[in-house]
Parts: sequence; structure tokens; C-alpha cells
Amino acid sequence: MEKNKELLTAVKKLQQGEVTERMIYLKLEKSIRDEHDRQVLMEIADAEARHYEIWKTYTKEDVSPHWITVYWYVFLGRLLGYTFALKLMEKKQNAFNNAATSDFMKELQNSIVNVDVILQEEEEHEASLLEMIDEEKLQYVGSMVLGSTMRWWSSPEVLQAGHSPCRATISFFLQD
Repeated sequence: MEKNKELLTAVKKLQQGEVTERMIYLKLEKSIRDEHDRQVLMEIADAEARHYEIWKTYTKEDVSPHWITVYWYVFLGRLLGYTFALKLMEKKQNAFNNAATSDFMKELQNSIVNVDVILQEEEEHEASLLEMIDEEKLQYVGSMVLGSTMRWWSSPEVLQAGHSPCRATISFFLQD
């Protein structure tokens, strides 16, 4: 009986994760100008809604999104770009998936009929959709950082110092 309570608690957390991610996608989608990227986020949000419903058939209850997490990723998306926020969110999700034990995953697969659908879509569908997102702002910032770095490394002060890149960086930041 204790094992069923643990499984139910874990499934509720997974269910909350699905609704939380769905809300993040929907809120970020509103601020995106590119129609293709908006469509990609809507497809991911629809997949999250399907996953939520699958978990709900097991828990038999609705759960609310974790609003602090929603607002955090929306804030990051607006500040640093939605690609950054989404990649960070996926990284956190992958870390959770890697930490899940094989016994827990087997128990989920034995207890919940459509869990394979969720697992497959989480790994394949979302990853492929997120790779399709091409945020111009992120490419622009990346180019700026690369250009600034190249300019600094090729400056006469750095070249004349004859230091290794690491030593030159340290001396640059320690200047008065």
C-alpha cells in the first residue's frame, strides 16, 4: 500500500510538471513574433495537455501548475530569449529523467497504460520541435559575443603581452 502512495505522489508531480510546462509554452508563445515558432510552441503545449490527461486518468484529480516556475521561465524568456529559457527547461527535465530509477520507470509502465506514449513523445517530439526554433535575437547576441571576444584577443595589448590566453584574461580583469 505504501508503494502505491509513493507512486501516486510521483505521478502527481509528473502531472503537475506537464501542466506547468504547458503554461510556460502558452505564455511564451504570446510574446513570439515568428509564426513558425509560435506554431511549434502550440504543438508542444498540446502534447503537454495530452500527457497531463494521461496522468490524470491515474491520479483521478486535477492539479495546478507551479506558478513560480511558470513565471520564472517566462521572465527568463523575455529577458534572455525564449530559446534560452526553453533549452534550460528541457535540460532540467532531462536531468530529472536521467535521475529516475529503472525500477520506478518499470513500475510506471506496469501501472499506467499510456506511459510509453508520454515517454516517447517527451524524448522525440519535444526535442525535435525545440531544435526547429530559430531565434534571430539569440544568433545576433552570439555573433556579438564572438566578435567582441575576437576583437579583444587580437588587440595590440593582448598580443604584445605575450601571455597565454588564460593569463591574459586574468591580467585584463585585474587591471586598475
